[in-house]
Amino acid sequence: MNHAKALWTAVLLGLSTTLAAQTAVQPSGAGTAGDPYQIATLDNLYWVTQNQSSWSGYFIQTANINASATSTWDGGAGFTPIGNGSTNYFTGSYNGKGHTITGIYINRPTVDYVGVFGLSHGTGSIDSLGVKNVNITGKRYVGGLIGLNNSSTRSVSNTYSTGTVKGNSGTAGGLVGSNGGSITNSYSTCNVSGSSTTIGGLVGFNASSGSISKSFATGNATSSSFQVGGLVGQNSGTLANTYSTGRVSGSYWVGGLVGYNNYSGVINYSFATGNIPVNDPDTGGLVGGNGSGGTISNSFWDTETSGKASSHGGTGKTTAQMKTQSTFTDAGWDFITETTNGTNDIWEINGTDNSGYPKLTWWVFIPTPLQITTIQPVKNKLNVQTNSNIEITFDTKVSSATVHSISIPLIGSINGNYSATYSLNVDSTLLTINPDQDFAAGEVITVVVTDSVKNKEGGSLQKPLVWTFSAKSDKAETFAPAVNYPVTGNPFFAQATDMNGDGHPDLVTANWVSEEVSVLLNAGDGTFGSANSFTIGGVPNNFFAADLDNDGDLDFISVNTDDDNDISVLINNGDGTIASPVKYPIGDGTWTATAGDIDGDGDIDLISGNSWAYTLSVFPNNGNGTFAEKVNFETNNNTSFITSSDVDNDGDLDLVTVNYWENNGTVFKNNGSGSFDGGTDFSIGLKVGSLTSGDVDSDGDADIITTSYGDSLVSVLLNNGSGSFSGQVNYHAGGAWGVVASDIDGDGDLDILTRNYPADRFSILRNYGNGSFAPEKTVGAADTPAWIYTADLDGDGDLDVIVPNDESNSVSVFIAGLFPEGTNETAGEFSDATYNSTTSLTGNVTVTGTLTVGGQITTGSNTIDLGTTGLLSGETSANYIQGSVQATRVISSSQSNIGGMGISIDPQSNNLGATTIKRETGTSEHQDGIKQVWTITPQTQPSGPVTVTLSWPSSNDNGVNLADLVVFKSGDGGENWDVVTAVLNTDSDPRTATFTITSFSVFTLGETGSLPVELAGFSAEAFGDRVNLKWSTATETNNSGWEVEMQESGVRSQKSEWMAVGFVPGKGTTTERQNYSYSVSDLKTKQVSFRLKQIDNDGTVSYSQILSVDLKPSVFALEQNYPNPFNPVTVISYQLPVKSKVSLKVYDVTGRLITTLVDGQVEAGFHSVTFNAAGLATGVYLYQIEAGSFRSVRKLTLVK
Repeated sequence: MNHAKALWTAVLLGLSTTLAAQTAVQPSGAGTAGDPYQIATLDNLYWVTQNQSSWSGYFIQTANINASATSTWDGGAGFTPIGNGSTNYFTGSYNGKGHTITGIYINRPTVDYVGVFGLSHGTGSIDSLGVKNVNITGKRYVGGLIGLNNSSTRSVSNTYSTGTVKGNSGTAGGLVGSNGGSITNSYSTCNVSGSSTTIGGLVGFNASSGSISKSFATGNATSSSFQVGGLVGQNSGTLANTYSTGRVSGSYWVGGLVGYNNYSGVINYSFATGNIPVNDPDTGGLVGGNGSGGTISNSFWDTETSGKASSHGGTGKTTAQMKTQSTFTDAGWDFITETTNGTNDIWEINGTDNSGYPKLTWWVFIPTPLQITTIQPVKNKLNVQTNSNIEITFDTKVSSATVHSISIPLIGSINGNYSATYSLNVDSTLLTINPDQDFAAGEVITVVVTDSVKNKEGGSLQKPLVWTFSAKSDKAETFAPAVNYPVTGNPFFAQATDMNGDGHPDLVTANWVSEEVSVLLNAGDGTFGSANSFTIGGVPNNFFAADLDNDGDLDFISVNTDDDNDISVLINNGDGTIASPVKYPIGDGTWTATAGDIDGDGDIDLISGNSWAYTLSVFPNNGNGTFAEKVNFETNNNTSFITSSDVDNDGDLDLVTVNYWENNGTVFKNNGSGSFDGGTDFSIGLKVGSLTSGDVDSDGDADIITTSYGDSLVSVLLNNGSGSFSGQVNYHAGGAWGVVASDIDGDGDLDILTRNYPADRFSILRNYGNGSFAPEKTVGAADTPAWIYTADLDGDGDLDVIVPNDESNSVSVFIAGLFPEGTNETAGEFSDATYNSTTSLTGNVTVTGTLTVGGQITTGSNTIDLGTTGLLSGETSANYIQGSVQATRVISSSQSNIGGMGISIDPQSNNLGATTIKRETGTSEHQDGIKQVWTITPQTQPSGPVTVTLSWPSSNDNGVNLADLVVFKSGDGGENWDVVTAVLNTDSDPRTATFTITSFSVFTLGETGSLPVELAGFSAEAFGDRVNLKWSTATETNNSGWEVEMQESGVRSQKSEWMAVGFVPGKGTTTERQNYSYSVSDLKTKQVSFRLKQIDNDGTVSYSQILSVDLKPSVFALEQNYPNPFNPVTVISYQLPVKSKVSLKVYDVTGRLITTLVDGQVEAGFHSVTFNAAGLATGVYLYQIEAGSFRSVRKLTLVK
């Protein structure tokens, strides 16, 4: 079964394919001439295919029919032709009444007589019917409408077909495979192909009884064999007043109009313009071969466009001559402006239609629609160089007069509309847009290709295309202390944009108490002058910027609440000042709004979310920054925040809302013209306060990030590619409210920044590169931070942070890339840090210089990281750091007192490489041990002896008997301990222990014979995606309980960090055997490891051995490839609950098979396979798995 085409279409449109059984519904009517069957639905049409007794009757079609569901019919073979065998004819009459059937799918490569009507015979007719977007494959006698029109008394008129047709054994045409009747006033734009003979753009074979008149074909005709023509493959009948324009290729007897004109064939008043890239002598611009007795008269071909100077019949003309009426009237053609050749007015030339060539007067010219084939940068691309051009490839030649900054605007989130140079290549199919200035670092660029872009026929896009990408920013891991600029009136929102045209982003704040906007001009170095204020005309509850009047600078929109219930539009004058507000009424209880070109006309529209009115209001832009009357759409929720993004990847902006009271979100999909569906809710489960979108997992589609202030959480919801969201992962960010997604560390993926209230700080959650995020890193802010923004304020290429501060009446600027010095800091990164009083950390602290300890520091669950250069100074027994300190050093020679942490290592002849040393104080691994543990992790384990000296202060002795003290080493995370021979000096303070080892792990000291609570047994057993843990103890002393910790190892051999998944209370002190158990379910990984963290009542901890369990999945699944995008190698992973025959294939977006990765029996379990795309072009590809009845398709993106 092969129905890839339909499946790819479903994936690309973001729709799900429903494998539902078709239903036959008998149409009304009796099937007589006076009371014909009335075909109104696809179910009616299916009834016709199943009721052969009706095939001699009369039919009319009363409505357009969408037949795209046929792609799933008959096990993937699709629609069953009406009249489908050498004796099963359709002998009736079918009048489409001008209606269409769209999306017919037939995949029957071993069956003859294939089309909507397979075999049409007798005296009836098929009339006034269009079949659109067909995808039809058959063996022989294959057509978009009819496979075989068999009788001289059968007529086909006023019909057309579009799509693709393939005949595996030849005799295929875009409209009719083989014709023995009459065809008039009909056409096909289908691309027709076959691996055998007799392929034509309109008809494959026109028999001696067949006639074709006043008809044409524009699609390509392709075969590896002979008799291939733009209109007819082989002609034995009559052609009159016909033409073809498509590209034609084959082996020989290849012609622009007819491949081979047989002995009885007649061709009159016809022409061809299509290209023929074949060098065989039996080819021709009009006819590839002409048999003895074949007649060709008054017919022409274009010698320039065809590339052919000769033909086996007809007269060659230049393009200019082919567009001159006298060329044809001199040969007797009947044109509307003359009467000498007749008064039937068959032809006309008007200079525009049909690219200036003659056209048939019955046909109202519909230009070939323009299509975009590729774009660069691709949708949602990150890390785009700031000096990049935009490239757009079209399928046909584009009119240069229609490509400019109005028809294709570039809209920046910081700099507004960009002026640019628009240039087409020689072929007029590749447009390069070269902006006149570089993009700002981290700026989001929106490109809008409007439908005013046209090809040279006058055809435009069937719908505008809107997409975004983000400019590169440099690494910015640290920030200078905030510089606070006074702003009166309680600033709550801010924007960064160039207000006065000097090329530097200025600051603009919206102040809710004073109802003003304040402008602070940039001095050019990231410092700012005094604020100048302008009225808003309301209390701003939401404030944002967009270039509303297309003048190249950002204007401002304020959503005004309280008694206002309106939107203020504030136009930027471009000189540092703002015009008076223009106000537009909105719905009741409006809290939020967004801006975007939702109708694809090249200007920015406004959309508000009206919470208490349960509506969304759309304000269409008039093109000059004023707005038409709002259009309301009903919702079912109280909208609290809204954004616009193309979440379903169909080229237009959809709307995403979060709804505070309902604990959910809603996606409203754009229908392509700026109106929306009724919305689809997705669960969040939290009271969400803010929202942003961006491609956090680098798979090419827009994901969602939300914040929940009450829960101090950031939620990430990944897009499945079609605008639905799942896999919600929550991350802690204390007091998170405002949120922005920016590549703050310059590594090519989106990180998350939140403003935290009332914690007076902001948080950074760095992206690991796959859409998962590191724990928050906090940076101190001013009093009452209200929102957060990023922009390159000082022009150095990295992103700085802007935070307006409500109660302190200021706006804080954090310049990136500088290392601040800190005093008693509770979290952050610093060049030097001093602690002169008791301090408890609230987050991790990183120090690249000297950390001076003058007061007691307690890290809690956080860590002091000295990195590769940091140094502790001033530690004494009285102020020894309680908690975790670590450093990383390259150890290839002897080093003493590494990082000031009291540990020395002499590697002797070994090179340990980058070695991480972690010192944990306040923790005892043994009941009678010191309160200090060291973990040493070298890049390379030694091959010979290494000498280590550990030191600790007397304050950490923990009351042990120093005379019985020994060094313990554990190689399994603390389950089993071995005594290491050591030289101890316990008379000094600090104490020291020196010993020689040949491998590194965890070290501590304790009394001889001291051991933690020991396990009598520990086991782990897998049941599908569940693991049952069991353990027992012989005795327990002061046992508070067991924390169950888990570490996942996926199919890519990437291990996660240890994480706590549960707690089981202990029995305190007992000499009786105790049994424990715990279960962990819904595991989705290849292997999982477990350990037990035993916790004493005094907080002392010890660890069990590590148990690893291989899991087998309970369901079939195909995972997203990793990495994605990739170049050129990626890994595709899948899981099988049972042994299955697996087919894993990669296709391009047209459904063409690229490669087969897996084809055979595969054992149950988690599996992965590598795909190397070194020989492929940049673009989107699709991979499909079939395993038993399971089938799944995903996208992968190759970027070179």
